[in-house]
Amino acid sequence: MTIELTEPNGLEAELASSHENLVFFPRKVDSNGRYQHESSAITIRKLLREQGIDAEVAEGDAGRSDIQENAFELILPVIFVGAACATANPHVYTILINVLSSYIYDFFQGIQDDKKVRASFVVRKANGQLTKIRYSGPPEQFKDIKDIIEAERDDDRE
Repeated sequence: MTIELTEPNGLEAELASSHENLVFFPRKVDSNGRYQHESSAITIRKLLREQGIDAEVAEGDAGRSDIQENAFELILPVIFVGAACATANPHVYTILINVLSSYIYDFFQGIQDDKKVRASFVVRKANGQLTKIRYSGPPEQFKDIKDIIEAERDDDRE
């Protein structure tokens, strides 16, 4: 398992400055200006809504398109949990990680080959700074990311 803490890229930082709730950020912007999202973003959004958590999928002025992955590696959308969402529902991280863990389990069910999950979270710290947390590792250890996200969010060092 690899966990890396970095600064969000320019687009992620820009989007974070204009959002306060749970948002799926795009992986990239295509040549037509459309935000490109992992195909799992819409499914995960629906699963979160079933649990009472509202999430949006960031769309640019030119709309959005999906990126379809065809490997035994699951790449989740970049997830931003804004302060308003975490304040309104203090259990949002627990619910989010549980929904994602269930989705990951279902995705890999029956697959015997090496399995790998890649996920990124953009977190606004208590002092307003942004941190990007990248997870890359086996599905079984994914749930451990929750403690790291919460610790980073509550970290007020500059």
